[in-house]
Amino acid sequence: MSKSSKTNGLNDHISSFNDLEAEITEISVRLSRETQVGEESADSNLQDVMEQLSKADGVAKDMENKLDGILGNLDALLASLEDKAQSQEAAVTQNKGEDRKC
Repeated sequence: MSKSSKTNGLNDHISSFNDLEAEITEISVRLSRETQVGEESADSNLQDVMEQLSKADGVAKDMENKLDGILGNLDALLASLEDKAQSQEAAVTQNKGEDRKC
């Protein structure tokens, strides 16, 4: 995966996080309005709030899945780097042993 595609993926995750924050803010505003409005109006707006909560839940689950993917990629990258470091260390150790024989 190229650096630009990783950056684009990260930007997508940040954008999704921003969408989630916007949904949460909107829900907070609606809930604060609910406390200021009479019960009749509150009942009619409750459905809207529930729909917003459902959307926010969907965005949060999507974000969780994307973060799981990022963590999986990071785990794979770390394992690859550890294998490479061990290979290089073994090669250096082997070369030192051959130098001593000469």
